[in-house]
Amino acid sequence: MIFLGIKVYHYTVIYEVINLEKEFSKLGPLIVEEIEKQNLLEAEWAILTNPENLKKLAEKNSNELKLEPIRGDQITVSDSEFFEGE
Repeated sequence: MIFLGIKVYHYTVIYEVINLEKEFSKLGPLIVEEIEKQNLLEAEWAILTNPENLKKLAEKNSNELKLEPIRGDQITVSDSEFFEGE
């Protein structure tokens, strides 16, 4: 009787493993796709925030946006705990 119980449990575990492997094989490509999307977004962000590109955009749109150079008295240092976690 114990042997039968062990066999039933064994087959149940094997069935679970097979189902988990099927699920994993479906998720693998989705994970790779998401990683590729994230890499693309990081590359685009790097291009968009490149100082030279920002300078060109600022010069191009300075009249419309009424941009002015930053002054030293506009910069402050914060001792807030908000920045400690970064």
